[in-house]
Amino acid sequence: MPRQSWSDHVLGFHICQSCEFIDRDARRTQVGFPCPRCSVPSPGGLRYFALPIPTVADLIGELHPLPELDVPDPAAALPIPESHQFALLVFFCTLAEVLLQHFLQRYMARLSIPHPIQDKLLKDNMGTRRRIESLFPALVGVKWKDAVTQVSASSGTDFSATIGFAAEAAEKRNLLLHLGNQWAIPPEMPERCFAEVAPLIRFFVELHNAFLARPFDRTGAAPGMI
Repeated sequence: MPRQSWSDHVLGFHICQSCEFIDRDARRTQVGFPCPRCSVPSPGGLRYFALPIPTVADLIGELHPLPELDVPDPAAALPIPESHQFALLVFFCTLAEVLLQHFLQRYMARLSIPHPIQDKLLKDNMGTRRRIESLFPALVGVKWKDAVTQVSASSGTDFSATIGFAAEAAEKRNLLLHLGNQWAIPPEMPERCFAEVAPLIRFFVELHNAFLARPFDRTGAAPGMI
């Protein structure tokens, strides 16, 4: 995968149409392929993420320069322009917001909440902080912090630093956009935004697997809606 393109990576996550477990097993696109988790044959591939998530991720990649491999210090050879630094921060925060909304919409769909009510709940809880502090626990029954801990434990990857950074980035983004305080952004933050794209995407995949993938019995039959 080219370093500046995230689409192939993002669109490489496939979801089982029976148990709704997500992984990057491309064999799920083969009709009849048995899900490694629930053993139900696949009716065909189904990607988990749809637009605008891969689009926003690609915008981040386009703003981050490729290194010059024939110079002694590639990182120093291509500094990120100041305007690109601010854009990286904005797009990273936007990515976090659309990933969260994507999860919340799927969870509300699982609960059979009608679309007009889904829209109202999202509008009544505008902003990432309100959605993770109020809407998420109201829907899922677990506090956001506890969910991060649970996902980290179940996946074997500690996502606390990534989620903590995303919250910090959102605060700095707000200072930049609402107060025009460009000095509030630490110089290393834009580079960190680029580095945290993959872990952030992975976190929301594991969040889905922890709270939305359906249980199944050992005969390979996945139950209906829960």
